[in-house]
Amino acid sequence: MAVQDPRKLPGSMGLESLFRGRAKEYSLDIAGDGYVIACDPDASEEHRAKVRQALSAGSWHACRSTDCLGECTASGCSCSRSINPTARDGFRRHVVQRFAEVAAGKAEVSYASLGCGLLRFDFELLEALLAGPGA
Repeated sequence: MAVQDPRKLPGSMGLESLFRGRAKEYSLDIAGDGYVIACDPDASEEHRAKVRQALSAGSWHACRSTDCLGECTASGCSCSRSINPTARDGFRRHVVQRFAEVAAGKAEVSYASLGCGLLRFDFELLEALLAGPGA
């Protein structure tokens, strides 16, 4: 199976131009491979709390801080929310539970991402891990 350039996958068409158009509005670092690191440097603690509350309630708070995060929407993907709405949430809960089991009693742990999709899953996972006991 050949690895495809993520910028050319049907679910991510047009996002690179969206990111490039917002480079000055956000603190964006657009790498040569098209991957993006985004943040809203002016987000208040109250705003951050709203984002965290939405995530802990299983919903998504669309705002300036999160609107550059997304996920693959390829029509043939069985993990797409449009095809299987519970797949990603169930997987995230499983990973958080397993991570807590493996990390129990450890002072430090490491996390590495495969960078799949457009980092929404990573963001949700990291927030869930940080919200857990002993974070």
